[in-house]
Amino acid sequence: MISRKQREPFLEYKRELVWKKFSGLATKLLTLIFLGIFLILLFKAHYTDSPSLVLFNYLALLTGISGIIQFKYYEIPNILLKLSTGDTSFFNLSDSIRIEILTETLSEFGIFPIPLNLETWDEGMIRDTLPLSKRWPWKKIGKIYFALYISTVVLVFMWLGKEFGRI
Repeated sequence: MISRKQREPFLEYKRELVWKKFSGLATKLLTLIFLGIFLILLFKAHYTDSPSLVLFNYLALLTGISGIIQFKYYEIPNILLKLSTGDTSFFNLSDSIRIEILTETLSEFGIFPIPLNLETWDEGMIRDTLPLSKRWPWKKIGKIYFALYISTVVLVFMWLGKEFGRI
């Protein structure tokens, strides 16, 4: 039986995985939508010299860059990043859960073969293997980028609405 102290960090980790998959799919979908709108406007004769073509092209590129930011944002799970701040809740988890988290993280980093003694890994071994303290603050960068991205998309659509007389 998993205690509440063990369940919360693991559920947080699982929610993070769900958001990772959702944001990846959303990024791909938005890129395809903006690219589709770009192509529709491109092949309509009276929109070929419109700046809206360029805007949709840039939105598709910006959304594609979002995939890179999203990858770096979720590269290392929060529960492992907290080790660099002194939070040791990761070691309160059961061995099987720690092995699952470490296995998924190491495989995403391309570290093969996965070591067999993951249950014996301490904070030092995790820090030596994963760049916890040497990495840029991607969580903060990702939040700032997301706010700028959303505001850019809203402004572009407001401008396009005025251009096409809808707003």
